[in-house]
Amino acid sequence: MIRRAAISALLIILTIAAPVFAAGQEWIILETGYLTICYMPGADLDAVESNLRKRATYFTSEMPGEDAPVEEKVRYQLDALFRRAEELLDMYPANVHVKIMIFTARADVEAEYVKIFGTPAPVEEYKSGIKSFYVHKFNTIYISEEDISDSIIAHEMAHAIVDHYFNVIPPEKIRELLASYVDLHLAE
Repeated sequence: MIRRAAISALLIILTIAAPVFAAGQEWIILETGYLTICYMPGADLDAVESNLRKRATYFTSEMPGEDAPVEEKVRYQLDALFRRAEELLDMYPANVHVKIMIFTARADVEAEYVKIFGTPAPVEEYKSGIKSFYVHKFNTIYISEEDISDSIIAHEMAHAIVDHYFNVIPPEKIRELLASYVDLHLAE
């Protein structure tokens, strides 16, 4: 058991600085049990980590200490939020592993939306711009470091969980209702 944990820790350390190339951009990758987290070099991970722990009621004593690397804290927090979303939905899809792309700014997320869908987001749905979105086809959550928060990312994680739980993906209104439920009850 200890040997497996040591090997796991080594793999985590090795993946912290591993770059991936997507659309001509270099990304840094963090792997967790549930997620592949990608972010741009120079991203403010301290701000991301701070925004994820504003309501840390769902984090346990296993949370890395203050002196732990920020990458380790972000990995822990996002995994904990994923487990919390599964718990709230009472849905535990097998073998789910979701990618999270953390862009620097909301404008980058909006540009990615246009690139994927070929059209700007509907203004009536996204009045203040796109903060985040999930695409089942790519099994990916798109979000900016300026907009990331525990509730927004848990909402998007809920979309991924729901989409992977059912054999047939439920209608959009049902998926949105379940994702909103997670967001609403996250800190309970």
